[in-house]
Amino acid sequence: MGPLRGDHAARLIEAQRLKGQHIDGAQVSEKQAKFMISTGHVSAVDISDLIDLVQRRVERATGIRLVPEVRRVAGDHP
Repeated sequence: MGPLRGDHAARLIEAQRLKGQHIDGAQVSEKQAKFMISTGHVSAVDISDLIDLVQRRVERATGIRLVPEVRRVAGDHP
């Protein structure tokens, strides 16, 4: 997730105390808040849901909508 309006995404995420937040096997890294990591068995839905959660929380608190640096693609991929 890239920086917006002069602040860094990691700081915005940390300010909402989202480090370590998880949805099933997807977790916001405790070392670097702008990274999502796998804690074991993780699905694309887990990662997508976690990204959505982080975006909502940051936007609700700051008015800033974080934009992921990854592109989501629908469908099953090997």
